[in-house]
Amino acid sequence: MRKGKLIPPDKKQCQGEHLIGGAFSLGRPYYQRCKNKPVVIIVETKKPYGSMSVCAECLEIAGKQLNNKFTIKSLSGKIKEVINE
Repeated sequence: MRKGKLIPPDKKQCQGEHLIGGAFSLGRPYYQRCKNKPVVIIVETKKPYGSMSVCAECLEIAGKQLNNKFTIKSLSGKIKEVINE
């Protein structure tokens, strides 16, 4: 794991990344940042405590990938919902 300064949540653009390309497309697959506006900030419930702003679509994907083990906060920073602590 790389040690360094964490990037704070971006309140203007979703911080989710989508894989572009695949096994049968030309060129190398790469990740592109989501262009949607964020609706919430998610914070991990276990160390290391990372956080990121996500749109509704990326929130659904994060729920599946992280088994809903995160806290949901509004963009102003107030806790909206705690899921599976």
